Amino acid sequence: MTHLFSGTNIEYRHDSITRQVFSHDASNYCIEPKGVVFPKSDTEVMTIIAKAKEHQLSLIPRGAATGLTGGCLGSGLIVDTSKHMNQILEINRDEGWVKCQPGVVQDHLNQALSPYRLGPDTSTGNRATIGGMVGNNAAGSYSLRYGQMIDHVLEIEMALSTGKLIRFKNPSSTLLDSLRPYQSEIERRFPKIKRHVSGYNLDHFLQDPNPCKLIVGSEGTLGIITAIKLKIVPRPKNIKLVTIPFSSLEKAFSAIPDLLDANPLAIELIDHTILKLAKSPFPGNPEAILAIEYDEHSLPTPFTPLSEAERTAFWKIRHNGLGILLSKKSYNRAIAFFEDPALPPEKLPQFLKILRQTLKRPFGLYGHVGAGCLHLRPFVDLKDPTEIDAMKSIMLQLTHALIELGGTPSSEHGDGLVRSWLNETFYGPKIIEAFQIVKQAFDPHNIMNPGKIVAPSPFEKNLKSPLTTTLKTHFDFTSEGGIALAVDMCNGNGQCRKLDGVMCPSYQATRDEKETTRARANALQYALRTGNFSSPDLHEVLDLCLSCKGCKTECPSHIDMAKLKSEYLATQPKSFRDHLFANPDKLLPYTPNFLRNLLNPLLGIAHPLPKKSPQRFTHWFSRQTQPTNLSKQVVLIVDTFTEFFEPQIGKAAVALFNLLGYHVIVPPYACCGRPAISKGFLPQAKQRAHTLVHNLLPYAKQNLPFVSLEPSCASALIDDYCDLLPNPITCTTQTIEQFLQGHRLPKTPPLILHNHCHNKHPPSLPLPITPLPTGCCGMAGAFGYETEHAPLSHTIAKHTLLPHLQNIPKGHLLIANGFSCRTQISLYTPHRPLHLVQAFTAVHL
Repeated sequence: MTHLFSGTNIEYRHDSITRQVFSHDASNYCIEPKGVVFPKSDTEVMTIIAKAKEHQLSLIPRGAATGLTGGCLGSGLIVDTSKHMNQILEINRDEGWVKCQPGVVQDHLNQALSPYRLGPDTSTGNRATIGGMVGNNAAGSYSLRYGQMIDHVLEIEMALSTGKLIRFKNPSSTLLDSLRPYQSEIERRFPKIKRHVSGYNLDHFLQDPNPCKLIVGSEGTLGIITAIKLKIVPRPKNIKLVTIPFSSLEKAFSAIPDLLDANPLAIELIDHTILKLAKSPFPGNPEAILAIEYDEHSLPTPFTPLSEAERTAFWKIRHNGLGILLSKKSYNRAIAFFEDPALPPEKLPQFLKILRQTLKRPFGLYGHVGAGCLHLRPFVDLKDPTEIDAMKSIMLQLTHALIELGGTPSSEHGDGLVRSWLNETFYGPKIIEAFQIVKQAFDPHNIMNPGKIVAPSPFEKNLKSPLTTTLKTHFDFTSEGGIALAVDMCNGNGQCRKLDGVMCPSYQATRDEKETTRARANALQYALRTGNFSSPDLHEVLDLCLSCKGCKTECPSHIDMAKLKSEYLATQPKSFRDHLFANPDKLLPYTPNFLRNLLNPLLGIAHPLPKKSPQRFTHWFSRQTQPTNLSKQVVLIVDTFTEFFEPQIGKAAVALFNLLGYHVIVPPYACCGRPAISKGFLPQAKQRAHTLVHNLLPYAKQNLPFVSLEPSCASALIDDYCDLLPNPITCTTQTIEQFLQGHRLPKTPPLILHNHCHNKHPPSLPLPITPLPTGCCGMAGAFGYETEHAPLSHTIAKHTLLPHLQNIPKGHLLIANGFSCRTQISLYTPHRPLHLVQAFTAVHL
């Protein structure tokens, strides 16, 4: 396989870690491919097909791999169109269409159309690609008004296994004639609801014999899509959201038909399981919430709509419903295997009764109930081998129930590996024959994503097995259920592929799946299974993790990759440079400048290291006399950067605290160990933590507040110490924003704020602050200094930070509380940002 694409410019990877990373999606399946190709053009796609035929390899098209069915997994070559084929090719407002490549993310397309108040908006958000949405016939919340992808697709350009690149837009009489003998069976067997995506869309094709009707929802089994032309529609206006609590699911379901009479934009359900896990603010502990969205085309209703903030908060809970269900730290958790049924809305109460009788176990439920679509998640014990047969039995029983009720096993997620085996039960052998005719017509060589829809694999084949390990760790992983479960909690939902927020800065800069949090989790799963932590491939995947901790807050499963990476680094040999950066208080302040200039290129250090201040902060503080009329006390935990490099920040903090009526206590300086944690020196970090806790203990006994000025050090005290030490006293440490909250603060000039990754959402203060919508700065402690990482560090800075710094209004102060952030900004811009405490200096102190 090494020389498969020799002599071409096709990006091709077949190393073991890439194969491992691409053996997962958001399903419960795992299949290792032979390799992965990342085409950049139609021509390259055609070359890939030719090579696959020559070497008898199957091809598995892949977008964001956020599907829940295993639809983009296979043992052949993965064809990832998301990395390079992600351009919007044309927007034609006059004719009402947009043309794009398959790798375009749906949210990005909506953003491009938003200035015109247009969009396809068929869900599925901030990482799903248009190609994947076509493959699954995606829908979403607004399908009541706007339908599914099948209602928007006008043309598809697709490469076939025959070696042809065809633009499908005109009716195909030949294919229609071959399916005519099955017309009566199709009319009898296919459900009469709009939301059904199991199998090929034979019913739609008979009504409109455009081959696009068959390609939509075909899950990559017919060819590789290279371009899509979509109908665009006006976006809804004057949207109002109403939420109605119910004391039972039965009552909620029974209310839906009447609510539909008002022509709502959407009706969504969240059940008590999700509400409880989400710590929902809804009073009265309802068993279910129905959320109804209305727009200018809806009829008037007597309900009071939510405010815009309340609407945003609700949709956050709803959109994170899947992640919230999967966030339970246990192997007995909500699993996707029959998660997508739909039926006529008036039949939902009847189906609920059957559902409870069949499952006989807890489950979570949410969905687009206005369209009869349910997202069902029964709790399954993954460590119990009898559960596989139980799942199959549940699926068969519910499928038969859906046949009787006029429903479908899948309304928007497709068949994939998990449900293709049900198609014969649901449709019968004659429809399966018709599916095979379609497959043969498009893919006579049977190389396009085999094993889905037709000729399926058994349900249990290639299911993941629970991860176990005997690895002893430095961090305490008890709260996660052990390190194995901490890694296994990644469910592949792909939230780490989004291009905003903090998570994941290296992916946002490279668009490379290997740099996602889920790829790192998959690589660690493999390492824990094999016990091989010395693999260069594993190092490569974890190396570009910046330990930003964005995943701990933004990943629905709260994967803490910074903690896991640190545990991994603890198993690895260390270089002199690692020791240098892990101990910034021991070496950096005492290394003469001339020696630094000599050592930097030898050690692989890209930028000048920070210069030591002539006076340490604690030396200055020991000579200070504070006002005698201060009635309160605060303990200032001095970080290494304030102590050695920027004592002026500590001085400003003391002056501010005095102004607020606090006598400042500064314990003996001790590094918190954040640099050691980041570099994997965990025994040393634990020792440093013990020292600092010892220094703070007398003040903890007095219940005095602790404040840390440096966000990364604050996160070590608040977060990491809780897993390094038993019962640490530092978990109540406050960031500067937390401490200042509730105080009457002096006035400042207008402030522009870039927040540190470890403190991206600080509490608001009564100050003229404008937070920048920036992600990671890219410096990340030592990361940006290291020669091999400096280019990526700069690229990350250019993603969101640097563009937002180009037009700082005159008279505004730029604030960045993180030492790394200030360093990065000073490296690449003329700005010299300040710490928040310094903002008060010029005016009041």
